[in-house]
Amino acid sequence: MDTNAELADMHLAYGAANCSGPAAQRLYAERYPMRRIPSHNFFARLHQRLAETGSFERADMVRVRTARTPAVEQNVLQHVERNPRTSTRSVANSVGVSHCSVWRILREQDMHPFHVQRVQTQQPEDYAPRVAFAQWYFGKCATNPLFPDEVLFSDEASFTREGIFNTHNDHIWAVENPHAIRRRAAQI
Repeated sequence: MDTNAELADMHLAYGAANCSGPAAQRLYAERYPMRRIPSHNFFARLHQRLAETGSFERADMVRVRTARTPAVEQNVLQHVERNPRTSTRSVANSVGVSHCSVWRILREQDMHPFHVQRVQTQQPEDYAPRVAFAQWYFGKCATNPLFPDEVLFSDEASFTREGIFNTHNDHIWAVENPHAIRRRAAQI
């Protein structure tokens, strides 16, 4: 970090060199051989800073938030509170900011998109057939120990009579996992 006196000497060298950065760099190096020699571009930037701000000090480079105002953040949080199953893109469209801003706002509030677990609806009349199937299965396993290797069980069905269910789009925004479930109709 250069002192104000050193910066003033650099500015004087820039003026003496007719506002030429490379010439100012050579002149400054001749006059002050024991000092750090800045790049030739620094002399022009120093002159511009002095002309614009009236000071050698750098202006604080604080970026003014245009999209993420406190009002916008409050709107985003209210929208998610009213409908925790919403998407960041839906919130972004209704509030008028980018979905990345919505993500940042929610993350700063320690909110996460927790996935909803699919479960099959169980009716009282389902109990007897399920017990019968389990007994049949255990009977088959008793007579043929390799029977489980011949059966393919899967819970990866991606469509039902109710339509396609995409688990990637079904989530709930919350600070803690609500362990939400979504009951779906029984399979036939």
